[in-house]
Amino acid sequence: GLLSNNVSSITEDQQRRIWVGSENGINLIEDGKVKSVLHDRDIYNIQQATDGTMWVLAERGLYMLKGNRLLPANLPESGIVTTLNKDKQGRLYAYVRGAGLFELDKKQWKLFKVFPADLANAYIIKVLFDAKDRNVFHVAALRKGVFLYHQEKLTRVFKDNAIEAYYDITKDNYGNIWVATQRGAYLVNPKGNAMLFDDENGLKATRANA
Repeated sequence: GLLSNNVSSITEDQQRRIWVGSENGINLIEDGKVKSVLHDRDIYNIQQATDGTMWVLAERGLYMLKGNRLLPANLPESGIVTTLNKDKQGRLYAYVRGAGLFELDKKQWKLFKVFPADLANAYIIKVLFDAKDRNVFHVAALRKGVFLYHQEKLTRVFKDNAIEAYYDITKDNYGNIWVATQRGAYLVNPKGNAMLFDDENGLKATRANA
C-alpha cells in the first residue's frame, strides 16, 4: 500500500504511471500495483521533465530522483525552494525564495525571472503559466495574494485582507482564476471581480487547499 495516507502530490509520467508523494516518501503505481520508491522523506511535489527525469520538491530542497536516491539540484543560487511547476509545453520551473524563478534547461537550472523586492522574499505557492506565452503567468503567494506577471511587471489581481493563507490557483476555460484559501474558494474573473464559494453557499467546508 501507500507509505502514508497524507498525500501531497500525484503526477502521471510519460509512461502513464502514477507517482504519489506523501509525508513518508514516494510510491509508484503501475498496472494496479503499488511500489515503494523512496522512504522516510516528506515530499511536497513531484514533476517529470521533458527528458523523462523525475524532479522532487521535498522538505530539504529540490532533488533529481535517480533510482531510489535523491540527488540535490544544482541550483545557481542558495535558498528555500517553495514551488515546482510546469508550463503548458512541459518545461519545469522552480522558485527560490529571495533569488527568483528558475527554469530547467538541458538539466541545468537557469534564472528565468526576478521578482520585485516586495515579493522576492514571499513564500510563492504556485506559478500558473499562460497557455500560449510563458512570459505571462499568475503567481500565488502564501500571505500576499495573487499576482499577474505581464510585460515584465507583477500586478496584484486579488487579495482579501480577511484571508490568512492562499494555497493554490488554477485557470478555467473562461479565463477565470480560481483561488484556494482557508476561507473557501474564490472565483476571480478577468475584470478582477471576485466571488466566494464557502460552506454557506456550496462547499462542505470553508478551507479549500486545491
